[in-house]
Amino acid sequence: VFTMTSKETYFVLGGTGRQGKATINALVAKGVQPIVTTSRNPDSRSAQKLLEIDGVTKVLKADMTDVDSVFDAIKESGSSRIWFTTDYYSLGWWPTRAKEAKQGTNVIDAILKVGSDQIKHVVYSSVGDADNCASNISHFWS
Repeated sequence: VFTMTSKETYFVLGGTGRQGKATINALVAKGVQPIVTTSRNPDSRSAQKLLEIDGVTKVLKADMTDVDSVFDAIKESGSSRIWFTTDYYSLGWWPTRAKEAKQGTNVIDAILKVGSDQIKHVVYSSVGDADNCASNISHFWS
C-alpha cells in the first residue's frame, strides 16, 4: 500500500462538492494530513461534517468569484499543495464559459499572489474533452 508521508499541508478548494470531497477522501486514504479545505459557507452542516474526517484540520471561507477570499484562505492554511476545480453550480441561472473561466483565473491569480515560496504544487481538475460532448450536458459547456 502506497502512503504519502509528506508533512506538507494540502489545500482542497470546495471540499463540500463531489470532486472536492472525493479528493479529500483519496488523500486521506493515502495517509495525507493535514488537509485544509474551503466552503463558501464554512458554518454549513456539510462543511462542518468535513471536520469529522480524519486529517481535515480546517474548513475556511473562500469564494472563487473573489480573488481576495481565495488568497486569504490559502495564506491562512499555510498549504503548499493545492487542488481545485471550478464550481459550475454556483454560477446562477446563466452560467457561461467566461464565468467559469473567471473562477479558474481567480484561483490562479490568488496562487500567484501567494507565491512560490509557499505553493509548490497545483492540480486543476476539469471535464475532459468538453468541447466535443453532447450539447444537452450543460455543465460541460460552461
